[in-house]
Amino acid sequence: MRKKIIAVALVIAAAALLVIGSSLAWLTSTENKVNAFLPGKVAISVQEEFQSGTEPTVGTPAVKKVAVKNDTGLGSNVNAFLRVKLVPVWRDADTNANRGLPVDNVQLNLASGSGWFLGSDGCYYYPDPVAPGGLTAELLSSVTIQSAPSPVYDNAYLEIQVLADGIQAEGDAASAVAEAWPAVKVQNGTLVEN
Repeated sequence: MRKKIIAVALVIAAAALLVIGSSLAWLTSTENKVNAFLPGKVAISVQEEFQSGTEPTVGTPAVKKVAVKNDTGLGSNVNAFLRVKLVPVWRDADTNANRGLPVDNVQLNLASGSGWFLGSDGCYYYPDPVAPGGLTAELLSSVTIQSAPSPVYDNAYLEIQVLADGIQAEGDAASAVAEAWPAVKVQNGTLVEN
């Protein structure tokens, strides 16, 4: 009888262990997944159309078309806000050095209806985010030398420097823009004057 009681107790204990073990296994199921996070990259390029080496005629616009591309060929993979600073410089034809001559006789003719706006910092801002591979509307359409340069401009040529940069327009773009470009802010997904 004693053997029967021990045998029954062992069977009950084994059954209890099976029930408890399977319950714990059911309640403690685990699964692993690897999540790869790739950082966003903004890479831009200036797109220009300009006939180099031509002699400009005073008062006649010379074609100088400028737009900016969110360039996937350079690795850009996120939407970007873009800005441009246009800097006219008179350079020495022999040394390429900046002659430091006044540029008040240079008129930058902006493309009309392009959406670009001038910020208080002297930069032009494109209001809408530009998708990877996308191109802004044209900012500059031509340049005009308004008056005949004086003899101090002899042996000088005009260079229009196009300085462009961009900020990722995804995630916390408002904070990034506020920190880097205080002249503008993000409002409803677009850039506006601050």
